Amino acid sequence: MAEFLGLDKAALSHYRSGERALTRRKAQQLADRLRDSIEGQRELAERLFVAHPESAAAQIAVRDWFLQRGTSDYLMLVEFRELPAVRPHGERAYLARDVAQAVAGGLTYAMLLPFDLKSTGVQSLEPVRAYIAKIQAHVIQTYGAILEHVLEHVAYSYQRSKAKKNGEALKKRLVAAASRLKLYVLKGSDGSSCPAIGYRLFYIEKRQPEGWEAERWEWISSGGGEQMIHKESSPEELEATRIRFFPIPDFWRRRGQLPGTSAEMIDFSSDADNRYYTESYNLQGGPLWEVYKEGRATREIVEDFLKKRGKDRK
Repeated sequence: MAEFLGLDKAALSHYRSGERALTRRKAQQLADRLRDSIEGQRELAERLFVAHPESAAAQIAVRDWFLQRGTSDYLMLVEFRELPAVRPHGERAYLARDVAQAVAGGLTYAMLLPFDLKSTGVQSLEPVRAYIAKIQAHVIQTYGAILEHVLEHVAYSYQRSKAKKNGEALKKRLVAAASRLKLYVLKGSDGSSCPAIGYRLFYIEKRQPEGWEAERWEWISSGGGEQMIHKESSPEELEATRIRFFPIPDFWRRRGQLPGTSAEMIDFSSDADNRYYTESYNLQGGPLWEVYKEGRATREIVEDFLKKRGKDRK
C-alpha cells in the first residue's frame, strides 16, 4: 500500500494512526493515485484533508481559542521550554493546522526558542542538555510544519475565491502571511547551569483603540487533554515579560509586523525612542534574539513553495 501511494511505510503508519496530519499538498498527491477523474481527485483530496481522529472537547476548546485570535489585532509570542504540543509527529498534530489557519487569518505568531542553537557550553547535567536538544529539534520541525500549513491555506483560499486569478497577487498574499510567522532563538548562551524547562508561555498583545492589552497564558497538556490557562499577571510581570522579548513586541506595535532580520532589530533597538529600554534594562549589547535562518528571505520561501505546488500539479 505504501509503495502504491508513494509513501514510506512509517509515513503511512503515522497518517493512518492520526499521529501525523496531512497537508493539502499530500492529500492531493494521495487522491491523484486513488482516483482517475480530476473531479474525483479534488473531492477525495478534500475528504482526506479534513478527516482526522475524533477531537476531544479540550482540543476543540484550544482550537477555538486560536481561531478567535486569528485577526490582525493580535500578536502572540510563544516561549518553548518544553516540547511543542502541535509538533508534526504526535497525537495533536492536527492542531498545527488550526494555528496555521489563525496565522493565515491575520494573527502574528512569533515562536521563541530560549536556548542558543550554536552554544555547546551549556553548563548543565547531561539529561538537561539532551532534553534541550530535543526541544530545539521539535520546535524547528513545528515551525516548518506550521509555515507549510499557512502557505497551503492561503493558496487554497485564494484558489477558491472569486477574485481574478493573478500570480503576483497570490504571491503577495503568501509573503504577507509567511511574514506573520517567525522563529527566534536566543543569541548567546546565558551560561546557566540550571535553565528553566517544563512550560510553554504565551504572551499576547491585542491592539485596542486606546493602546495595547497584554495577557499571559500557558498551554497545559494533561492526561491527553489540552487546556489554555489564563495566568493572573501584575503590570510588573507583563512589563518584565515584554522586556524579555524586546524588541519583538515593540517592533510589532510600531511597525505592524515582526522583525525579519537581526539587523532590523538592532536598528530598531538603537532608535532614539527605544534608548530608555536599552539603557534602563542593560540592553546596550543589542537584542537578545536573532531570527532563525534569516538569510533565507520570505519571498524566496514563497517562490520555492509555488514551484513545488506547480510540480505537484504536473
